[in-house]
Amino acid sequence: KLRSELVSLYTIDSLRRLLMETLVPLVTQSISRRRLAWRSDRLKKTDEGEVSEVLEVLEKPQYEQFDDFLEVVIEFGYVTIFASAFPLASLLSIICNMVEMKSDLYKLLFVCQRPRVVRAATIGVWRHLLHVIVGMAIPANVMLFSMSEQFAAWTPWLYREATERDVLTGRISSIIDDAAGSPDLVVRKSAAHLVVLAACSLEHIVGLVALALAVCIPGEPE
Repeated sequence: KLRSELVSLYTIDSLRRLLMETLVPLVTQSISRRRLAWRSDRLKKTDEGEVSEVLEVLEKPQYEQFDDFLEVVIEFGYVTIFASAFPLASLLSIICNMVEMKSDLYKLLFVCQRPRVVRAATIGVWRHLLHVIVGMAIPANVMLFSMSEQFAAWTPWLYREATERDVLTGRISSIIDDAAGSPDLVVRKSAAHLVVLAACSLEHIVGLVALALAVCIPGEPE
């Protein structure tokens, strides 16, 4: 159920973002061109035609990088935190980003004013936010994996088929798994601590691997 909700939510959000990034700049540029043509014709009558291009540049909105950074960080969160539940999110992100690269280029060239050049060593607070997302992604994916059908298939001795009593006690909503079409599985009471132990062990292993990679890979190229 989580996978189906993620597929629909992320796909709709990606299409919405794609349409907003491509259609809005085109509409804005079309309106600006018509306004410029009308103003140029009026200024030419007063011998001030050369001023029209300057006025066009000054009336363009300033480029705000906050929205672009926010979209990338949210997209990164979808791809990393829910990687085990929706692996195809990364492929969808690549396709959308390839299209958005062209639309952002068009926006920078024709829709917005030329951005002011400012030297910066990093991307600022967004870098720390990405590090936090990576740290959250490790326990989130381990938790999702430990509750998935794949983990149950690897360790069938830790699970049993659901019964009507599990539904009445509120452990599950239905005996039959709607996605698989087979009886749902629940953790045996005697094996609950083993599932928690396996999840914690896997979380520590993945965390140590990520920490080792962060230490071994230099932040700046030699």
